[in-house]
Amino acid sequence: MTEIRYRFEDDCHHLQIQGHSGFGGHGGDIVCAAVSMLGQTLLQCLIDAESRGDLKTLRHSRGDGALSAAALPVPAAREPVRVMFETVLTGLEMLAGRYPECVAYRNDSL
Repeated sequence: MTEIRYRFEDDCHHLQIQGHSGFGGHGGDIVCAAVSMLGQTLLQCLIDAESRGDLKTLRHSRGDGALSAAALPVPAAREPVRVMFETVLTGLEMLAGRYPECVAYRNDSL
């Protein structure tokens, strides 16, 4: 199962994705591919934002079945960074709703 956790605390966004969905075999798991694509897209957007000077800090890591990112935007970029996370989180939450046996989504900020 893929476990996804998001937290917003002290103006910092934290996302952690761990595990494999188990929906299909290696190379054919559409659920795992969808989660990975959303996570990788967010990470690239954050790396781009950091290069533009929109982030005070960005910590991230990725590996087999794992991705984490913590982003603290500068005040002028709070809204665009929030929209980045909100957009990707919407997709991740939709996947968890459609494939609850494969994806668990938890928002610790609610």
